Amino acid sequence: MTATDLSVAARLTALTRRDRDPRATVIQQGYLRWLPRGSVVDIGCGEGGFLTLARAQGFAPFGIDLDAAAIAAAVARGHDAACGEATAVLTACAASGRQFAGALLAHVLEHNSPEQALLLLDAIAKVLPPGGVLVVATPDPRSHLVLAEGFWLDPTHVRPYPRLDRKSTRLNSSHTVISYAVFCLKKK
Repeated sequence: MTATDLSVAARLTALTRRDRDPRATVIQQGYLRWLPRGSVVDIGCGEGGFLTLARAQGFAPFGIDLDAAAIAAAVARGHDAACGEATAVLTACAASGRQFAGALLAHVLEHNSPEQALLLLDAIAKVLPPGGVLVVATPDPRSHLVLAEGFWLDPTHVRPYPRLDRKSTRLNSSHTVISYAVFCLKKK
């Protein structure tokens, strides 16, 4: 992605921030049950909704997002967060020796080409220690509602991804992958 692509993607993402949806809190609390206690990274953290929940439950969260305004809001809430392209930020974390017991990749993967997705998954693998956990949530491509009504309405979606396993994520045998395929949630 070019800098212009990243800027457009960040602006479009800001229009649909899940952090402002009260149902997001319930969904995000579900992710916490899969993550080991300790340091966790939320890739695509937005304004820090999940970071707030994780911190309240005793985790040490770190967030990454492309949207500078969202990161500023997360930092203003007292969160440790970095603005930038996730693969680059995670690569820098790995180079400095920073590791996370778990990683959350919720509704991010579908915004990446297959090549970008593999690079991102490789970068995540480098910051997870043996026994680390990756929780992945993507729109469910098996759902006709998702594909027909929701998925392609977001112009930043590149392609749907099926549920992932350890082999498809290139993680080693000591890592655990929890993969959610999320159905469309309708507004009331």
